[in-house]
Formats: sequence, C-alpha cells, structure tokens
Amino acid sequence: MGYACESKVIKPFDFLNIVDTIYDVYEKYSEDDRKAKFSVDITNGTNLMSAAACNTAFFMNSEVYYMMDRRKFE
Repeated sequence: MGYACESKVIKPFDFLNIVDTIYDVYEKYSEDDRKAKFSVDITNGTNLMSAAACNTAFFMNSEVYYMMDRRKFE
C-alpha cells in the first residue's frame, strides 16, 4: 500500500523497552521527514505491549488502530 513498516524484536513484558523501540523508529523517520505521519497497530501482543504502544503513540501524535475493530476494517 506504499507505507513504510518497521518490525522489531522487543521484550514483551518490559514497558521501557517497548516504548524505546517504538520511539527509536519514530525518531529515525521523523528526522528524514518532519511531516511524516505515524500509526501504531496494537492488534497482537501482550496487554503491556498495547499499553506501551498507546502511551508512545500519544506522545508521537499518532493514530492507534486495532485490526479486529470492525468499525474501521470491514
């Protein structure tokens, strides 16, 4: 679909590791393009991973989505 996607190995029960990993990707791409928009998928993973992703997305001013949400994805 033309979107860049990053996959990283994280420690699923280490909140700071999750936040740092997401934010590192954000910094990498936002340095190249300050107008870049980011989305965070919280579909899979532990509850802690979802909480960390939502927390980080808030500070990145990003959209959070859940693929099983039938309101957005039919």
